[in-house]
Amino acid sequence: MAPKKNDDSIPKKIRKRGDRGRTIMKSVIQERSRRNALLENTWNVNECHKSFVLSKAGTALNRHRHNLSIHVQNVRVEQPPNKYADIISKEDWLEFVKHCNDPAFLEISAANKVRGSRAGECPSRIGRKGYAKLEQEILSETQSEELSLPRHRLFRTARLDKNGRTNNPKALQIIRDIFALLSI
Repeated sequence: MAPKKNDDSIPKKIRKRGDRGRTIMKSVIQERSRRNALLENTWNVNECHKSFVLSKAGTALNRHRHNLSIHVQNVRVEQPPNKYADIISKEDWLEFVKHCNDPAFLEISAANKVRGSRAGECPSRIGRKGYAKLEQEILSETQSEELSLPRHRLFRTARLDKNGRTNNPKALQIIRDIFALLSI
């Protein structure tokens, strides 16, 4: 069924072109969607993918909050960024700014920045392999009947170079401390 030519819901630029079936209905639907203030999207996710999708959504939400908090810290505005002005209400934005400027939040943020800056002090050399595959590799090489390895052995093995040495002094000190505690 073709829409009426004098319907107000059809954008004017499309009316001039004439009816085009699906194309014009798609434009009408898009125009009506733009007019709606709130859109609620739902996805039907298979149960086997549910945890993966939720974890990705949580990561995306945290990244979005982080980007907004950077905007708050750098600009300190009373209005939401233009990019999000139609999504975020002014009241929600002011609450978010208040939360980001709260002394407790700033203290936690500073502690997280310090902890994050220490992440590269003792890097592993296993790349994208990860501890689980490293453990499988060690167990298959040694033909051991063990199901898992102690974490301190994985930590040490992950920081060895191709010659079997640890060149990082921080990693070497941590490994010595671990083995000193194990020998007690």
